Amino acid sequence: MRIDRREPGTRTSSGNSRNPRAVQAGIDQNLESDDYQAHYDLGVAFKEMGLLDEAIAEFQKALRAPDGRLRTSEALGIAFFDKGQFTVSGRCSAARWKPWPRGTTPRSDSSIGSARV
Repeated sequence: MRIDRREPGTRTSSGNSRNPRAVQAGIDQNLESDDYQAHYDLGVAFKEMGLLDEAIAEFQKALRAPDGRLRTSEALGIAFFDKGQFTVSGRCSAARWKPWPRGTTPRSDSSIGSARV
C-alpha cells in the first residue's frame, strides 16, 4: 500500500495548485459573464473558504443581475464587514434602500425582516 506524501498546496495531477488565482483564472475562462447566479454561488463558496477578496469580486459581478440585487448586496456588505472594511459595508447596506427602477420590485429574499417572533 502506498500513501501519497505530498504536502498540502502542492500541484495536483491536473496541474492546478490550490492557488486562488489559478482557480479564478479557470473560472473566468469557463464561466459566462452574464451567468449571475453562478457568480453569486461562487461568491458564497469563496466567502465560506475565507477568500474574501475573491468573494467580493464575484458578488460585484452578480450585482449586475436584474433580479436578486437585494440578496447580493447584503452578501457583499457582509463580506466587506468580515474583511474589516466597515465603511464600505455600510455603503453596501445603504445601497439596498435606494429606489428601485420603475417597473421592478425588490424581492424579499433577504434575511432582513424575516425574524420570527
